[in-house]
Amino acid sequence: MSAVRSGVLLVLILVLAGCQSSSSKPKVGKVKGTVTLDGNPMASGNVLFDAPGAGMSLKVTNGAFEGDVPVGPKTVRIMSYKKATPPKGMAGGPGYDQAEENIIPAKYNRDSTETVEVKDGPNEFQFKVTSK
Repeated sequence: MSAVRSGVLLVLILVLAGCQSSSSKPKVGKVKGTVTLDGNPMASGNVLFDAPGAGMSLKVTNGAFEGDVPVGPKTVRIMSYKKATPPKGMAGGPGYDQAEENIIPAKYNRDSTETVEVKDGPNEFQFKVTSK
């Protein structure tokens, strides 16, 4: 009898644990949109929808991005990288020839004040970025 009770108790604990973990997942909204750089589709890069503990980076290809982002207010940070020349005098080694620099001004990423509200459901955003 105690083995049956233990088995039932174990199943009940597992079911309750499964219910808790699924309900603690943040809600996400379907996000898509475009990024232009100086009036043209941004060739490649990322759009980061940033918030403490609930951010998401979406890849930009030919000016378009799409993906799931946790709902709520987000600071938008846009980056695009090009191959950079390593600093003068820097010794070669693994990764030496892979240096990159962000070609998007800091006002669109590190210093961004652009915010959006990601809602539960479809969201569409357009971002216009200039290189100046």
